[in-house]
Amino acid sequence: MKRPSKQDPPTTERILEAASPLFYRRGLAAVSMDDVAAAAGLTKRTVYYHFPTKDDLIVAYLNRWRSRIRERLEAGSEHDEPLAGLLSAFRRLEREVTREGYRGCPFVNAVSELNDRAHPATALAVLYKEDRRAWFERLLVAGGIASAAKSSKQLALLWEGAMVRSLIHNNAAYVRDAHDAAAALIAAARK
Repeated sequence: MKRPSKQDPPTTERILEAASPLFYRRGLAAVSMDDVAAAAGLTKRTVYYHFPTKDDLIVAYLNRWRSRIRERLEAGSEHDEPLAGLLSAFRRLEREVTREGYRGCPFVNAVSELNDRAHPATALAVLYKEDRRAWFERLLVAGGIASAAKSSKQLALLWEGAMVRSLIHNNAAYVRDAHDAAAALIAAARK
């Protein structure tokens, strides 16, 4: 085990830096606290000191993911033309689904793997999905779309469907199709 240096991130962040790619690549059940400790270069005792249960670590992993995406959404809201910014998100998604190691949405993965509606990860997944829908709605409102609430739900469905179909078929064309459908939805809502 390597000794931490002054340049090392704080221990909690170090643990999350190690756990995040493991959870995403291998799944929640397949990753043990021993795996996380080894990847972080820490003892298992240290990991448990910061995260008393694996569920605590899972929730922190998902919270971290959600925070990072929310930051990106806020940064993406500063587009000159809100509706163009919304459509550019679909182009970013297309690049994401073609990235080596893409395994879909970590929140959907967590909910399906845990299969527990009462697990805190499920509540986080609901919040995460609402973040995206609400972001769509904000951009639609800023773009002058009167039916922004309804259209944001439809865009969220296109987004989710594009991610899932791209993952299942290993084909980014589904995201391009979703982009085109989103553009048509926006055009129809402008009339």
